Amino acid sequence: MALLNPEVLSLGLMFVFGWNNGPVLVGNLAGSGILSYRNAVALTGAGLLAGVLLEGSKMERSLVGGITSSTTQSVAIEVLALSLILIMFLSILRIPVSLSNIMVGAYIGASSAAKIPLISTQILLILLSWFSVPAFSAILTVSIYRIMSTVVPRWSLITLDTVNRLAVLGITFYVAFAMGANNLGMIRSVLAPFNQGGAEIQSILFSLASLAGMLLLGRGISKVIGDELIVLSPVGVLTAMFAGASMMWFLTQFRVPISITQAVVGGMVGVALARDVRIINRRVLAEILVSWILVTAVAFVVALAVFTLF
Repeated sequence: MALLNPEVLSLGLMFVFGWNNGPVLVGNLAGSGILSYRNAVALTGAGLLAGVLLEGSKMERSLVGGITSSTTQSVAIEVLALSLILIMFLSILRIPVSLSNIMVGAYIGASSAAKIPLISTQILLILLSWFSVPAFSAILTVSIYRIMSTVVPRWSLITLDTVNRLAVLGITFYVAFAMGANNLGMIRSVLAPFNQGGAEIQSILFSLASLAGMLLLGRGISKVIGDELIVLSPVGVLTAMFAGASMMWFLTQFRVPISITQAVVGGMVGVALARDVRIINRRVLAEILVSWILVTAVAFVVALAVFTLF
């Protein structure tokens, strides 16, 4: 069936990825009133494309070649299809979720069922990174925010406005770049054994599919992150996003799949703590944190069961 073609599944997965994950970036900016939703989406699309084209190849050995030394087309199809279904379901519920958590969980489960040997050291590195990224992102955010808090009050209103506008453009692009390199590059890892060339065209299609999901359906989830979790100032938002993107870019160099939601939400909480802000929607935060753990376990168990049964 055409729908079970790995590249078709990948495009569908990129669409729901844009629907769910992209608005973490767009929602913060639009919610803070420093960039319109449409302009944020356009700039995000450019960053995604640049990231996957320039550094996406670094993640091509994150799953196949990282967690396992090889894979099969059946494993790839199951991982892509299951990831697509789970992210679509959680997007309907307006719960931001990690593509990397779902895909890694599904890939380990399907590979185990297929009797493909797992590389335990890489799995351990990924798990440790997942637990530490929100904390390190928060620490980095607090450090940057405190420096900015001492510098910004010395600026004139004109200088502050100019720097703020330039920072919005630069950091928006940077976060999207890191997301494209890490998450879109991870998709290429699953497809790499079956590709016959054309990685650049594939990367462009991935970016366009993500952009479409973000533009058409992402606004609802953007409100969860931008409005319902924590209300921050423009400086706080930009600081959190810069720190989160920096963590994501750093781990991309080590082929570690990471979640932009984990990095940015950790940074946002860091800003809130630095400012002694108590207006944090703990219910929404708890839902996000629990979803990171549960979706990984669910993806693993379902992939293991499906591959074993069918």
